[in-house]
Amino acid sequence: MKARFFGRLRMSARIATCVALAALSACASPPVHFHTLAVADDAGVEATAAHPPWLIDIQAVHVAAPADGNRLVVQRGPQRADILEQERWAAPLGDEMRGGLSTRVASVLGTIDVRRVGHPDGTPVYRVAVDMQHVESRPASHVLLDAAWSVSSGAGQPALTCRSIVRADTSAGYDALVDAHRRALDALALGIAAGIRAAATHAAPPADCRAGALKRPIAPSAVNRGAPDALDD
Repeated sequence: MKARFFGRLRMSARIATCVALAALSACASPPVHFHTLAVADDAGVEATAAHPPWLIDIQAVHVAAPADGNRLVVQRGPQRADILEQERWAAPLGDEMRGGLSTRVASVLGTIDVRRVGHPDGTPVYRVAVDMQHVESRPASHVLLDAAWSVSSGAGQPALTCRSIVRADTSAGYDALVDAHRRALDALALGIAAGIRAAATHAAPPADCRAGALKRPIAPSAVNRGAPDALDD
């Protein structure tokens, strides 16, 4: 009789343990995935010149809400955006973009970003300000970056003011979406590098730029625009 009683107790204990483990498994939070816009290890970053003729200062990148945090924001339709808890940037998106642009632009120009360090007197420093006015992330479709940016130097040279709208197609999946962000940032970095080179060599500015400040503020783009606006003359 006692053996049967204790056997039932053991069976009840096993059942309770299994139920508790199942409940814990069901309640466990899904893993959080962190993404970065850093240049991939195999991207072939070019070596920096020992004595570059000019230096760059990529300033803090402003990103318009709601994409300005560290959670990925994806568009599901013309009037719906989802903020993803489990898919996040390793740092706030503005910091990710500043770091990504710094590495890419410095590599293209063979120079150094002196944002937080000293630099030799007499070496021109070209400062870049970026206002990311619209970030569009559509899974299995595309990433679109709409940025107003300027290049200026400390020598009183007129600013170069530009507008870039770049788009990169993507397949399904968040890793593919982040890779599209990297490719879009690659294209933006090439445009900024071209602007800096034009300012440094007194060449004609790129097509989406003009010398000096704009007569009016650059308005944010519509959601599906895919080409640069003409700048004021």
